Amino acid sequence: MSTAATETLQTAITMHYSPDVPLAAGPVAYLLSAGAGVDVVGMRCWDLPPSILAEAVRDYPREGFKAYFAQA
Repeated sequence: MSTAATETLQTAITMHYSPDVPLAAGPVAYLLSAGAGVDVVGMRCWDLPPSILAEAVRDYPREGFKAYFAQA
């Protein structure tokens, strides 16, 4: 990857678990944070249809994820 692409990826990875990453941080960081916010901590999960959440949990069970993530 180019230096610019590497820096974009490094920024996105570094910031992805932070709440409220601004668009000014770059679209990749912003979108990765938005996805991690729902996936990891459940932020704004109420904006998703309950059937979608149930389907995701059924298809991708997360037993022990929160404890493992908190420990890491």
